[in-house]
Amino acid sequence: METFSKEFDTFYQIALDEATRTGQTSVAEIMRAFKLSHGTATSLLNKMLEAGVITPKANDELTFVPVSDALYAEVKVWVEHKELVSLTDIQREFKLSWSRAKRLLLSLECKGVLAGGELDQKRAVQAKT
Repeated sequence: METFSKEFDTFYQIALDEATRTGQTSVAEIMRAFKLSHGTATSLLNKMLEAGVITPKANDELTFVPVSDALYAEVKVWVEHKELVSLTDIQREFKLSWSRAKRLLLSLECKGVLAGGELDQKRAVQAKT
């Protein structure tokens, strides 16, 4: 697994937050927002694609949109009743693949429901109903 710098991870999180807020992102938008090279912006976008949190926009290979999951609302309600939650907890509770549980966990983190952290660790629940 490729290791990224803390600065890259910060850019990644901000770019993902912005993509979620605006409903789309692109290499050009990332380059403009962070004043990054094409290569670095492409790496950020590729990391988001590999994580499964964005997908190419229909009929536009240069623009990407955040991935939404029909199970998100149900998982969010379940998570909000916990103190700590891990990727494995979500995976087991909802009988999901690791990839889908990871996408849901990252979406919950991006929307401020869960604190940030490593994928293999429990996360503090920040937003409670």
